[in-house]
Amino acid sequence: MAATILIIDDEQTLNHFVQADLSDAGYETLGAFTGHEGLALMRSHAVDLVLLDQRLPDMHGLDVLKVIREDDPDIPVIIVTAHGAVDCAVEAMKLGACDYLGKPYNLDKLLLIASKALEASAMRREVRRLRRETRN
Repeated sequence: MAATILIIDDEQTLNHFVQADLSDAGYETLGAFTGHEGLALMRSHAVDLVLLDQRLPDMHGLDVLKVIREDDPDIPVIIVTAHGAVDCAVEAMKLGACDYLGKPYNLDKLLLIASKALEASAMRREVRRLRRETRN
């Protein structure tokens, strides 16, 4: 079963292109253009990874990240922005983002980062499962 990636980015053309590229790479995709829309999709669908724009029309990407962490601390989140700054990258990582990419970004790099994030997430779930089994 293919992993589902939620893209939250208000740049509609970019959002659609990223969805198409990720679909071509074998992923299921969902797209949202605002933070609130993205959070609603995340709560109504099984999402394995979130690609999150830092600047959205209704809320800051770091605020969306905080809500995602409260709802599900295990979902990997990659912050993407055209307005890259070191302090924002550091703050995103402190809040639990697994990586930070500047726009425009290289598709191969995005696919590699997404693959590694999904792998790490799957390993964490497996470790938790094995720990539960050994306790019983």
